[in-house]
Amino acid sequence: MHLKGNFETASLTTILQMLANDSKTGLLRLTNEDNDVRIFFQEGVVIYARGTAQEHALGQVLMSKGAISPQQLDECLEESSRTRQALGNILVKRGHVSLKKLKQHIAEQAEQVIYSVFFWDGGRFDYSDSDLVPPGVLVTHLDIMNIVLEASRRIDELDVLKIQIPSDDLVLKTCGVTAADQVRLSPVEWRFLSLVDGKRKVRDIVRESGYDKFSVYQMLHSLISLNLVEKDEELASRVEAYGPVLDQYREFWAVIRRELEKDLGSRPFIVVGSPPPKSPSKRRDFIRNLHETELWKWITNIIAGASPGDEVFRGVFKGIHPDNTPTQTKEWVFECFKDENPVKGAQILAKGYRVYLSNLLKALPDIIGGFRTLDVISALTQSLSQSRDQKIMLTPDQSNDIQSVFAMASQFIAEKLNDEEEKVFGLFALKNRKYLS
Repeated sequence: MHLKGNFETASLTTILQMLANDSKTGLLRLTNEDNDVRIFFQEGVVIYARGTAQEHALGQVLMSKGAISPQQLDECLEESSRTRQALGNILVKRGHVSLKKLKQHIAEQAEQVIYSVFFWDGGRFDYSDSDLVPPGVLVTHLDIMNIVLEASRRIDELDVLKIQIPSDDLVLKTCGVTAADQVRLSPVEWRFLSLVDGKRKVRDIVRESGYDKFSVYQMLHSLISLNLVEKDEELASRVEAYGPVLDQYREFWAVIRRELEKDLGSRPFIVVGSPPPKSPSKRRDFIRNLHETELWKWITNIIAGASPGDEVFRGVFKGIHPDNTPTQTKEWVFECFKDENPVKGAQILAKGYRVYLSNLLKALPDIIGGFRTLDVISALTQSLSQSRDQKIMLTPDQSNDIQSVFAMASQFIAEKLNDEEEKVFGLFALKNRKYLS
């Protein structure tokens, strides 16, 4: 069996449960802009999972827990790179860690790898039946239902932690470090305190610590509560001002992309000028390739083509692209508005995005037809109404302004539909639904 497609947190649970319930044996690969996670199933049980920089993360965690010294880790990593042996095998061979302890750490790490995916905004999945497991790995056995339940608990708790740490872009700095001598900190807490330097973002600390996002948020929350760490208020104000606007429009673009995929589907061969092969099997492969490459590029170009051309917005939006990662976009916006008051800068950014959205909605009828564009607006309206559930805290004025864009675009489309001369419109419409009766 071979399955692939896009996923969000809710659908990830469904995918994992399906593979477990169907007692599947194979490899599930989950990817997004920054991560690549591989989960190996054997008869519906997870026996191994690994993510980006797995070997380094295992070493960092063992070092943080005092199981090995920095020098021992460096020596073992060097041997692992030179001999291409798994880091765990080298640690056991050198006597730094017992096999029992190593299995325990690897099982915990496999769980953390899977938990981490539940905190992604979404990504792509690819599952194939296979009985191949990477050579030399220590097999574990994880119940996927227990992992799903624990992941749900962590998501709920992370919402509470985010009151203190609202974003991965947040920069923390130490305060009252002299008071740390009067507080009993564990080796792990000292390790995290050393990573807080007023320059690293929370995401940098996640990457360098070797711990999963949830554990890092817990640890940083503890240090903030002890008054040993505080937010960089200047940067925090930027995240608070620009973050909701960027997150909302990133979600809008995802909605529009999904809606366009429904309509354009396997049609890129019309654009690339190559008819699909007649053989059913070759035709499927041909269309799958177009869907994964040309269709993505095509939809990206449709969205990017609506970018504001007004002089007041051109400078900002020349660095904002639909394929940018959230980090790339935020860093670009922060740099563009570095000398601007965050509240005023966010107003300019929001206005520019409204122009962008209006341009795009007015362009869609000529591609997918007027009625389908109204469906897109309906999906966007629903996305806007769910913003608070997704912790996207737009101001009431920002929400009202977006709704005004939807209203004006709907009116524009209605007028176009009622134009008696406009019998058919939409790039692939043979008939407009208005005239089917």
